[in-house]
Amino acid sequence: MKVIHTSDWHLGQNFFGFDRKDDHQHMVNQLIDLVKDEQPDALIIAGDIYDVATPNTSVQKDFAEYMVKLRAACPNMMIVCISGNHDSASRHEIFQTPWEALNVKMIG
Repeated sequence: MKVIHTSDWHLGQNFFGFDRKDDHQHMVNQLIDLVKDEQPDALIIAGDIYDVATPNTSVQKDFAEYMVKLRAACPNMMIVCISGNHDSASRHEIFQTPWEALNVKMIG
């Protein structure tokens, strides 16, 4: 079984007035390339997907787009997203049903 593990994305982070959206996009693009090359059985995102428990809608939209692109890079892999101390466990679980359509498991 081949597994890729990542964590601490902190999407939406504003670091001392610097918006890190470009950094996040670059990281996800590298991850997409890795997933395409390795074709893992599973991708685990272990906590702190967002930088705050209540991310704004544009950050949540970015995350959704990243998941769709990762799914397209390896259609058969399982994606597991686990909430961290920066994330809201209940927010992860609210959208479990639609995420399952993309074979993404959201665990609060």
